[in-house]
Amino acid sequence: MDFQKFVDGFLPMTCVVSVEKLPDDKWGEIRLVAGNKAYVDSIENNPELKRR
Repeated sequence: MDFQKFVDGFLPMTCVVSVEKLPDDKWGEIRLVAGNKAYVDSIENNPELKRR
């Protein structure tokens, strides 16, 4: 599936994440798979995130 094409079809901020499921219902790595322009812009142009 083309996740980038999927999220690009939404105007509001949209992303697809992948969560690794570990034994005993625990979770491992969380990965951002794709994000649309609104989502990426919210991260790249967020002054709160740039201060860190």
